[in-house]
Amino acid sequence: MKTDIQIARECELLPIGEIATQLGIAPEEIEPYGRYMAKVPVSLIDEKKVKKSRLILVTAISPTKAGIGKTTVSIGLTLGLNKIGKKAAVALREPSLGPCFGIKGGAAGGGYAQVLPMEKINLHFTGDFHAVTSAHNTISAEKFFDIKCRKAGLLPRLVVIVATTQGLKMHGGVDLDHIKEPNAKGLTEGLKNLNRHIRNMQGFGQPVVVTLNRHDTDLEEEIAIVRKNCEDLEVGFAVNEAFLKGGEGAIELAQTVVETIEKQQPLPIRFTYKETDRLEDKIEKVCKSIYGASAVEYGKTVTKKLESLRKSFTDDDGAIAHYPVCIAKTQFSFSADSTRYGSPEGFTIRIRDVILNCGSEMIVAIAGDMLRMPGLPKSPQAERITIENGEIEGLS
Repeated sequence: MKTDIQIARECELLPIGEIATQLGIAPEEIEPYGRYMAKVPVSLIDEKKVKKSRLILVTAISPTKAGIGKTTVSIGLTLGLNKIGKKAAVALREPSLGPCFGIKGGAAGGGYAQVLPMEKINLHFTGDFHAVTSAHNTISAEKFFDIKCRKAGLLPRLVVIVATTQGLKMHGGVDLDHIKEPNAKGLTEGLKNLNRHIRNMQGFGQPVVVTLNRHDTDLEEEIAIVRKNCEDLEVGFAVNEAFLKGGEGAIELAQTVVETIEKQQPLPIRFTYKETDRLEDKIEKVCKSIYGASAVEYGKTVTKKLESLRKSFTDDDGAIAHYPVCIAKTQFSFSADSTRYGSPEGFTIRIRDVILNCGSEMIVAIAGDMLRMPGLPKSPQAERITIENGEIEGLS
């Protein structure tokens, strides 16, 4: 198969003005950045249209180091929805330093499910690269509900959970060097990770659809195991092949999403904690209800910081008392140990620092060895990004 960047370069891009027109935006309203990119002013947000729209959240099982494919599935689902006659647009976070120069080499989708021009999006886009990098833009589904939906008043109609056979095998105890090989036992054991993610999303009151992001090493027998698991849980399931086939490969997923939205109404969001809860209670409710921890411990300096923050809670307007908590921990496990795969329970999460972010109006609790600005691996993709004959190579 062709590389991502080869596929991207073979596509004939439409001028951004035409794209805007397709979305119902007058070309003179946008702020162009060259021929194929533009910013859209906040003033164009129409709250009446927003209330009529159907917001779909795409999340995933706990990922492998190479990811699970949330971006590719998000793009593929959008292509698939448009293929079946729905008017859909994808909203993605802008790629930051980590994905581009770390392991992946890019974060604009892959195969025939990409956003273009991928080189510019991955490396500069509209000039906000530094701002995005500084914003720590990897956000989990829990944070999306407990922070974003709470503050912005959003109510998704459905959650799509992305899984891969390789990711499920990893969570089923299969060695990382062998997750591409057939292993029905390991895959079945790894379903515990998927099922906890399903329960968590249902706990927020959301209808759920599971999609398997298909790879060329996947066996029909293994796909059938995941499908049967979802049927037993009465959860929608669809295979996604947008990476190989573009929108055509996501028609099953798009149809399953539409059918589920038509049949099931989301409940009012059941937040993990109340805004008025004590800070420690907010942290512990997330750790226990979402992650499965049995206890939360705080370092000595954290205890002092908590006392200092508690004094801040008595400010005149009381705003800080209502800030949500954002727990910064490894994405690779429900625990704070990045090597503890599967669906662990009964563990202790140690909070080693708490930080008050007044700008974003949240309190960040750092768990385990998590770094807020991750470093690069021993052999980062940055070493393979180069310019050949005037074109960038090494992005994916």
